[in-house]
Amino acid sequence: MQENRFVLFFNHLRLPYSILKSFASLLSFHCFRHTFAVLALNYGMPIESVSKILGHTNITTTQRYAKVTNTKLEHDISMFESRVCERFAI
Repeated sequence: MQENRFVLFFNHLRLPYSILKSFASLLSFHCFRHTFAVLALNYGMPIESVSKILGHTNITTTQRYAKVTNTKLEHDISMFESRVCERFAI
């Protein structure tokens, strides 16, 4: 009798456990997609390509990943500065 109650106790935990496990796997998948998108954009992949890889039908969905970081901002400013110096021979 004691053994049956023990098994029933674990059966009651199966549903909450499976729900939590499913949620955790979905969250991990989302975090991977988000991390990939941010890294790809930071390393210079065009937003159109990232959008296509992620399967977004609208580019505005991908734009939420396009955050400007200090490193990217410094890189863009130095690229602009070098182009201006080339053009005007400063």
